[in-house]
Amino acid sequence: MNTRNLAAIAMGLLCVVTLCAAEPPTVTATPSKASVQVAEPFWFDLNVSVPTGANVTFPLTGEKIGDFDVIETRDAFDVPSKNSPERRVWTRRLRLESITTGELSIPALDVQVSDRESSRIIHTEPVAIRVVSVLEDRSDPTQFRDIQSVVDFDAKQPTSNRWSWIALVGLASVGLALAAFVAVVRHDSWMTPSDWAFAKLDVLESAIAATPLDCEEVATGLSSIAREYLQLQFSLSDPGRAADELLAGLPIKKEDTSRLRVLFELADKAKFAGIQLSEDALRSAASDLRDIITSIVGGLEAQSRQANIPETN
Repeated sequence: MNTRNLAAIAMGLLCVVTLCAAEPPTVTATPSKASVQVAEPFWFDLNVSVPTGANVTFPLTGEKIGDFDVIETRDAFDVPSKNSPERRVWTRRLRLESITTGELSIPALDVQVSDRESSRIIHTEPVAIRVVSVLEDRSDPTQFRDIQSVVDFDAKQPTSNRWSWIALVGLASVGLALAAFVAVVRHDSWMTPSDWAFAKLDVLESAIAATPLDCEEVATGLSSIAREYLQLQFSLSDPGRAADELLAGLPIKKEDTSRLRVLFELADKAKFAGIQLSEDALRSAASDLRDIITSIVGGLEAQSRQANIPETN
């Protein structure tokens, strides 16, 4: 056996040993939140760790993945691993949202990993995400008794009905939201889209008055009320995956469009930049949304009157 053949055999054995010693590719699927509100975006990360030199092909998701709309995609491919110099990390970040409430799911996904010699498919597990309506699931009324039991009160300290009030506000908000939504969808004459939005704002403002709320929750609640109102008022089959898409083409005044855009930006900053607003500022934002809706209704009524004026020669 000549030297060239020996070298080839040695190289082959080295490749086999290397492949056997290398860790297999792995994939993790991680959502940024397990519970979100209607139309609240969240991130879903696919991280694939592979040996250096391997190539990763992510599944095509398009505009939908399972029960969720895909509103943004970010990729970071073939990045050196922090844990091993012989491995690389491929990442796909999907920004998702849904306007459907309930126990939803991101389905199992297939990721292809290949090199010069072979190709294989690795799988993720389905991921459950709970989507709730505005103000729903802020707290669990069945847990108030437990919360009270862990607080020590002095015998001289007056009792407070604060938690009972919060429970009533929470229950009333869910019941009112459901009743109002059914009434609007069925086009009942007793509740217009603006009446529905004002009713939800009443509940939100009552909650602000009852107890200090997280700025992100309030800002997200205001944003969701605005989105759902516009969807109902203008019969939008798709409320838009982003504020600009939602507002584009609506028959409303530029001033109202600008003010709505500011409101949506406030919600985004509260969620992603962590800005904090005082109770007065949150009340002001809710009042601004009332004014915007009133202005939109007035503009639509004016357009209707103008359309009904007979033309004169």
